[in-house]
Amino acid sequence: MKVPKAVGWPTPTATPSLGTGRIVFTAGSTIVIGAPAKEVFDIMVDFRRYGEWNTWTPRLTFIDTEASEAAKPEDRGILETLTYGGEDMMKIPIEILALNYGEQECKLAWKSNYLPWWATTIERVQTVTAKGPDTCEVKNWESVGGLATYATKLSWVSKQLETPNVRYLEELAAFVKGDATKKAAPAKA
Repeated sequence: MKVPKAVGWPTPTATPSLGTGRIVFTAGSTIVIGAPAKEVFDIMVDFRRYGEWNTWTPRLTFIDTEASEAAKPEDRGILETLTYGGEDMMKIPIEILALNYGEQECKLAWKSNYLPWWATTIERVQTVTAKGPDTCEVKNWESVGGLATYATKLSWVSKQLETPNVRYLEELAAFVKGDATKKAAPAKA
């Protein structure tokens, strides 16, 4: 079965502390994955395995090492992000804002503490919504606000965020599919 393709969108989308009126730009994407929502969300929040499938942000290390196993709101960590040129890793301090397992929707949200809030506020939200027992929709968006954000919107930054947001979901879908294939494969004698 072919891995689905993600679709990007630039519509300003609210985050836990940024209403749409404060957002300068959003880079978002969505994909439908043929797997249960909880299974997909479990992979998304298993931060120790990011490097196995996530080329954009391959590592999230929590300051409190115990949090790496069971992250919760207010936990702080360092997210390693591939720079836009693809040659260097940028270490971004983040804080978990939400990590919710719901019956129909699961949600992870975090904010960057890289710059002062008044200069640039960057928040990322990821939701997994059940569309049946074996299908889910994953939405992933990064919204940015603050005074310095106007300059980055005019530059290449807003456009450069679109590509890795789409790639993140496509890599997630490919990993989920590969993980499901491994589980379904018969054991060799």
